[in-house]
Amino acid sequence: MRKIDLKLGLIFSVFWFFYFLKAVYSFHTDYYLPQFLSQEFEIYIRILIINLLACLALLSIDYLKVDYKLLIKSIFWILFIMLFINLLYTIFYLNQYNKVSGIFSVYYISSGHFGASLVILSLYLLLFRTNLEILISKQVLVLAVLLGLFAVYISAARSPILALIIVSLYFLVLKKQIKFLGYFFLFLLLSVVLLYVAREIVHLDSAFVERNYLWIFEGNTSGREPYLIRSVNIFQENFIIGGRLQYEDGLYPHNIFLELLMVGGLVLLFLFGLLFYPLLRNLGYFLKTSNTNLYIIPLFAFWLQYFILTLTSNNIHSNPEFWYFSSVILGISIKTQNEKT
Repeated sequence: MRKIDLKLGLIFSVFWFFYFLKAVYSFHTDYYLPQFLSQEFEIYIRILIINLLACLALLSIDYLKVDYKLLIKSIFWILFIMLFINLLYTIFYLNQYNKVSGIFSVYYISSGHFGASLVILSLYLLLFRTNLEILISKQVLVLAVLLGLFAVYISAARSPILALIIVSLYFLVLKKQIKFLGYFFLFLLLSVVLLYVAREIVHLDSAFVERNYLWIFEGNTSGREPYLIRSVNIFQENFIIGGRLQYEDGLYPHNIFLELLMVGGLVLLFLFGLLFYPLLRNLGYFLKTSNTNLYIIPLFAFWLQYFILTLTSNNIHSNPEFWYFSSVILGISIKTQNEKT
């Protein structure tokens, strides 16, 4: 353990305390339906303990002393075992494959991102296996990709697909081999064709196929537009400190930047920007493989995946994975900045 970077720790604390005060004020002044009102104290716990306290703990880690090789290997096998059990449970017990979470007691979108995490890590280990010392066979890594894709498929969520596309492109840019980029775009094209065939010709009864077909071919976003528009209207009513925490039924804008403006106005958006300034300042460290610890790249990829999720779903206090990986990446960014100076 080490002392938390005082500036970053202070910004984290101010950000979450301001958000907490806005939550308390909103619960006592804005109208909410009883079902959402019953979650008031659960949300306070999420803000102060699950998010703030946990993030400060992660920021206190000495990232110069972390064994990243062991960490990445441990993450791989934990995800592999969980998703293998998930496969068996879904096939032999649940026997349902449409918008389900399998063994996980989380929202189906989150379970889809667990699968995407294993795919992301396995793809990275396959692409850069000659540069790494993790002795996991190609066969096991391919199996891990399939296990992860199965979890993504049964979740029928779209944000894991979007995350996989963007993170895969990020890996290929790091790889710096044009042929792989060609294969990637060819694979995307074939996937779109197969999706069309599965829906329009085969008429496959699959929530995954239906939701992604409507998303890609018809631009369907599951009715998010009214939530996005309303968040802008609430922000315009008080653009300095924002307005209500969530909508009357507990729903939210489904975009972190619009939600920051809706809840806390320009003040909360400014604090968010200050929070991630160290990452922006040291972003180049994560965009190259030379002079970079290659075992850190997957951690940045996990952060990127959950950042993509914040742009399409979940609200500020119910996306702990994003905040946890943010704390880790910010801690590494501070370490990188200190090494330069």
